[in-house]
Amino acid sequence: MKTVLLTPKSDQIVKVLEDTQFVVALSGLKNQDTDANPDIVFSFEKEGVSAEILGLFCLKPDSRLKLTTTALHKLPHTSCITKIKGVLYSNTEASYTGKIIIKKDAQNTSSFLENSTLVLGDNTKNTSQPVLEIDADDVKASHGSTTGRISEEQIYYLMSRGISRDESVKMIVEGYFEKELSTISDPKIREQIRNNII
Repeated sequence: MKTVLLTPKSDQIVKVLEDTQFVVALSGLKNQDTDANPDIVFSFEKEGVSAEILGLFCLKPDSRLKLTTTALHKLPHTSCITKIKGVLYSNTEASYTGKIIIKKDAQNTSSFLENSTLVLGDNTKNTSQPVLEIDADDVKASHGSTTGRISEEQIYYLMSRGISRDESVKMIVEGYFEKELSTISDPKIREQIRNNII
């Protein structure tokens, strides 16, 4: 499976023609002062292809993200796993709409959507909206969404070992993203994303 790094744009259509891992470069948003509204459609254009979609972001104070992804299955025997994972610092807002659309001819398709967010600060807003439109009858599709706060017990434990609060938070954020980062098969892309989000 090849790996492709995507820079998100509004009204972007990505054709899935071969087995591909798409890494969406949401991580650079931590330095932006303006709103970002990427809307990406992954259109399955060939029977039997698979895609992994991975979007990681870290919103620093006073930033916003409004993200929409769509897995559009038009042909049979396609599969997709979409994972969007983020961290919110104080005064941030994230909104994610994840769509799975399976057309009538896309029998024997599987598509899964997972969204998780870790809240690190106050005055944050996180919205997660899964949308499933399924017109085929022989498919597997599901979605999940979680939002949680950073554990003060984890911070306390690390601080009791002589680590500063800021460094403790950084270590927890690194651990939060590490599972997904380790799945990026291209080492250059993996390190680029790691350096941008942490």
